[in-house]
Amino acid sequence: METSENSISIKVVFFASTREKIRIDEDIFIFETTETTTKELKHEIKERYPALSDIIDSITLAVNQEYVYEDVGLNDGDEVALIPPLSGG
Repeated sequence: METSENSISIKVVFFASTREKIRIDEDIFIFETTETTTKELKHEIKERYPALSDIIDSITLAVNQEYVYEDVGLNDGDEVALIPPLSGG
């Protein structure tokens, strides 16, 4: 991905089924992105990893280890964790 002067660097952490769905061994990736909100970042992740399309809308995000439940702004150096929906009973 080409970086621009407007891009920021976000650490994205994939947990459990998110990591399994995209078939990766590592759970942390650095995204160079121009997306500056959690909503935009989710859209970019969906574009990069189509295998997550079926669950992306039900994934909860944590920004810098705090759950966020609405669209929030992102800053250079933030960590965003993708927490898949839980199942069980």
